[in-house]
Amino acid sequence: MVQTKVSSATELAYSADVSTTDLLTGKTATSVGGWNSGNGSTVAELNDGIHGGSGTPIEGTWTTVGATATYNVGLGANNLGYDLTSIQSIAAWLNVGFGNQGYTVEVKLVGSTSFTSLATVDHQPLGSAVGATKVTLTDTTGALETGVEFIRFTATSVNGGAGSGAFVFREIDVFGTPSTTSNIGRLTLKSTGSSPTPAIIGYNHGFFTQGGNARAWWEYAGVNGVRIFISPAKTEPADDLAPRGDGVSSDATFESRKAALRADPLNPTYINWTYFNDNFEVWKFPLSQYRDMGLQIMVICSADESLIPITSSTDYAGRWELWQHFYASAFHYARNFDITRYQMFNEPDHGNSGGVSQTDWLLRLQLASDAIQSAISDVNSRYGKSLQPNAHAPVTSTPTDRCGKLRCFSGPDLP
Repeated sequence: MVQTKVSSATELAYSADVSTTDLLTGKTATSVGGWNSGNGSTVAELNDGIHGGSGTPIEGTWTTVGATATYNVGLGANNLGYDLTSIQSIAAWLNVGFGNQGYTVEVKLVGSTSFTSLATVDHQPLGSAVGATKVTLTDTTGALETGVEFIRFTATSVNGGAGSGAFVFREIDVFGTPSTTSNIGRLTLKSTGSSPTPAIIGYNHGFFTQGGNARAWWEYAGVNGVRIFISPAKTEPADDLAPRGDGVSSDATFESRKAALRADPLNPTYINWTYFNDNFEVWKFPLSQYRDMGLQIMVICSADESLIPITSSTDYAGRWELWQHFYASAFHYARNFDITRYQMFNEPDHGNSGGVSQTDWLLRLQLASDAIQSAISDVNSRYGKSLQPNAHAPVTSTPTDRCGKLRCFSGPDLP
C-alpha cells in the first residue's frame, strides 16, 4: 500500500479535490457512533461531496477518538462487491491543529462475517496551526482490496491528545470498480501468524521391513516425525537381572545403585546388555531408516502397571525396575539413533490402561523422566553428543480425562 500525504498552511487548499462521483456519494452510513455534533457538524458531511468554507457552523465532520462510520458500498454490477482502487481523505480547520488527521480503515468482503484491517493513517504535520491535510491511499497492484462490500472508518487521536485529540474531516472519498472475480474461498497468505504451527508433523510407525517400500512411502509423504511404540513387554519381557529390584529396598539403596550404574553404564552388573540388545535388535532397521531420513523419532515406552508394577509406596524394588528399564532404553536409543523424545504413556485415561490414577501416573513419570534425563546426559558425556531430552505428555482418548491436566516436561524442567 502507498500512502501519499500532502499538507498546506492554507485551510481551503484542497477544497476543489473532493469528489461527487465516488462510491460513497449519496450513501448514508449504515452504522455510526461517537461523532461530535456541535457547531453544525454532521456525519453526512463525511461523504457529501462538499468541502465547505471556513469557521462555524462547521461544514465538515468533527471527530472524537474512536468515532466510527460504516458504509455499504454494495455488491456491484456482478454481485461480487467492489475492487477498491483508492481512498482520499481531507481534513482542514482554521486553528488548533484540527486540520491534522488520523484514522483506521477496515473492510468486509462479500461472503465474510467480519471486518479486516486495511490501513492506518497518521498525518499530523500542522502542529497547532491553521491548515489542511490530504491523504491518498493506493496500491502498486492497482487494487487496495477486491470483493469489498462494506467499509468502516474509525477516527484516532491527533495533536498529542490536545483538543480531545479531535480534528475536522472535510471529505472521505472511496473509488473503485465492480469486482469480476469472487473472493469466496480465497486463501490469503499473511506475513505474520496468529499462532504457532506444529514444528513436527508425522505418523505412527506401522511396519518397516527390509526389502519393502515403506521408506519410499515415508519420503513421499513429506513428514518430519514418527511415533513408534516399543513396549517393555517386547524389550524386557522378563527381568534382565535377578532378583527383582537388584537389591534396592530404600531411597538410600536406590540412589546408591543409580550412582553406581551411571558411573559405569555398560557394566553388565547393573544392566544385562546382552539380554536387552537381543530384544532391541528387531527395532534396529526401522530406527536406522527413520534416523537416516532425518525424522524426529518419538519412542512410546509404556510404563503400564501390568508391565512394570509398583505395588505400594514402599515398593522400592518396583521403582528401581521402572527406572532401570527407562535408563537402559533411553541410553540405547540415544547412543545408537540420537533419539531424545519419549512418551511414557499413550492414553492413560483409556479403559485399557488399567485405571492408573493421577498419583500413580505422576510417580511413574518422575521415575521415567529422571531415567531418560540421566541416560541421555551420560550418552552425551561418553560419546561427545549434545542431545536434549524431551519427555512428552501423553495422548488422551477423551477431551476430559480422569487423570486431570497432564503437563509436558521438557529438557532441564523434567521432574
